[in-house]
Amino acid sequence: MPYRRIGLFLFLLLLVALGGRSLAYAQDASYYSITGPCNLSFPGDHGPHPGYRTEWWYYTGSLHSETGDRYGFQLTFFRRQISPPGAEKSWPSPASAWRTQQLFLAHAALTDISKKRFHHGEEMSREMPGLAGAHQEAGMTSIFVKNWSLQLDETEHLLEAHADGFGFNLKLKPLKAPALHGDAGYSRKGTTPESASCYYSFTRLQTEGSVSVDGTAIPVHGTAWMDHEFS
Repeated sequence: MPYRRIGLFLFLLLLVALGGRSLAYAQDASYYSITGPCNLSFPGDHGPHPGYRTEWWYYTGSLHSETGDRYGFQLTFFRRQISPPGAEKSWPSPASAWRTQQLFLAHAALTDISKKRFHHGEEMSREMPGLAGAHQEAGMTSIFVKNWSLQLDETEHLLEAHADGFGFNLKLKPLKAPALHGDAGYSRKGTTPESASCYYSFTRLQTEGSVSVDGTAIPVHGTAWMDHEFS
């Protein structure tokens, strides 16, 4: 699917080095690296993992309207740490909410299959109050970049994105437990132990809500898939 390839291409641009789950970092203040079991636990591991350089929450799905029109959608939130753990110790005083180690990028796409039209857009910001961020509280993970957002807990996922000429507002309900990739979530990418990520997917998400095209909201329902990976 073209929208999935675009999202993966953006992810590859961000992915400089694979790392891992060990909570100790090297004396040269490197990023955390994953060298063994991920020991994933939910809902905690739905949330962000600062200290790991790259992380992403990736949704893609197939939808249709009551009149039979078909749509494909994609929404991805990327978190990119721009300095290793511990770098903040050298920041000047006093502390400021506007200093950050995190960069957030979001990409959205909507394929109007019936009309053979493809829409896409993106947002980007450093982590700043009101502009971008990710946190978890009382089992609820919240991620946003400007007015695009993801809210995720054990019972539902709420997606919202609006760009030039298109958008969507969707509620997704897991029909299956998370599927852990590789060895219980420890996903090897190369020959060395640290060439790995922690990786899981929701492989069947019942989806309903609306998509908008040129300002017209269209009720839709269908199924979706979600990947969450950090390294």
